[in-house]
Amino acid sequence: MILPLSEKSKNAIRLGHKESIENTVYEGSIRSAKTFTSLIEWADYVLHCKMEKFLMSGNTLGSLSRNCIDDPEFGFIAISKGTAQERTDRDGSRYIQMGSKKIYLMGANDVGSYKKLQGLTIGGWYADELSLHNPMFIKTALGRSISSPLVRNIATLNPEAPNHWIYTDPDIGLNRWGSNYVPKYFRLWHFTLNDNPAITEERKRRLAESYSGIFYQRYILGLRIMAEGRIYGSFVNNKRGEEGNVLDIEPGTNNPKEKIFKVTFGLDFGGNKSATAIVCVGWFVRDNKLCIVILDEVFDSKNHSVESMISQWKSFISRIREKYLIDRAFGDSSEQLIIKSLNNLGLPVYVEDAMKRPIIDRIRLFDALFAQRRAFIMRRCKHTIEAFDTAMWDPKKIDERLDDGTTNIDSLDAVEYAVEREMSALIEDMR
Repeated sequence: MILPLSEKSKNAIRLGHKESIENTVYEGSIRSAKTFTSLIEWADYVLHCKMEKFLMSGNTLGSLSRNCIDDPEFGFIAISKGTAQERTDRDGSRYIQMGSKKIYLMGANDVGSYKKLQGLTIGGWYADELSLHNPMFIKTALGRSISSPLVRNIATLNPEAPNHWIYTDPDIGLNRWGSNYVPKYFRLWHFTLNDNPAITEERKRRLAESYSGIFYQRYILGLRIMAEGRIYGSFVNNKRGEEGNVLDIEPGTNNPKEKIFKVTFGLDFGGNKSATAIVCVGWFVRDNKLCIVILDEVFDSKNHSVESMISQWKSFISRIREKYLIDRAFGDSSEQLIIKSLNNLGLPVYVEDAMKRPIIDRIRLFDALFAQRRAFIMRRCKHTIEAFDTAMWDPKKIDERLDDGTTNIDSLDAVEYAVEREMSALIEDMR
């Protein structure tokens, strides 16, 4: 099967082949064919370039592989039609061999990731999800390619806030690529869902229903939009009623196929100006999709002693274990003393360190889960309901949750800790 191309995609590939465009950026909505189009341009460039060394990078190596390399029909290996093979060096680093040419594969989100580029001269660089790269990595990669007599840099990204550093940074911001790196050799392509002829109208509708607020505007409409107001619009607008996200009856009560098969816990420990929040999250399957429900909670804004937390945790576990199969628990990793104290109790669950993924990733996940009716809250969890209902974007910061004591972010953190370890499974299930 060959993915059909829009006229915009054909034009981008055609111009990329004929003209000496040094920096090309593909920006726009998800599923808009921007990645597939950019990979065709990239493969054509590498094939015809006289240089021998190149670079491909992503947020992580895993995301680069999933988004750009491994797809059996639309990944770089497939596009190269048998001329490219992925290999591993003796030091464990990965690369693609394309004839005599070597394309290094790297993750770019770590603070020290740029160090892997030192001393490397490349004829071109492909960056997937550019806005998720570490700024120093971008700066170094541009420097490595600019030192080459032949160069092409190709990047993809979903839109961010207009004042995001990916646009405004005085050294590497996209708004300055045209001035800092030869204006006539810079081109920006904007893609939307309508630029992908392979996607059906029904698929467009389902995608649109999976996002709300800024995520709808950025990932569906492909717009650079500031995050303002309430965060979880899909929850605020759909939390009540028979089809809402707040439940009176637990999943599995009327349908055994939806029985909760395990529970996980999230713990956010209280302190100065914050509350202790503990939640129990149930996991179940509905319509062949992995779903979650927040079953129960502890919320204490007054007692912050270790003794109080121990008592609350013991009581909570005792109540939950009578009904559900306990799986794992995750606590705020900054409170190692409290975690150690809880683990010394001999209870049937060990408290592990929460991953504490970027908050914007956690927000995006729950916004999508609520929109798709795959995340629910039992009505008795009044503090958690209030937390999702009132969560606000910080008007003074880019894509950050307001944390000034006026809203309950402690319950939000606890819920996210309980779920984030399996975020990849939930996201994969969305595709």
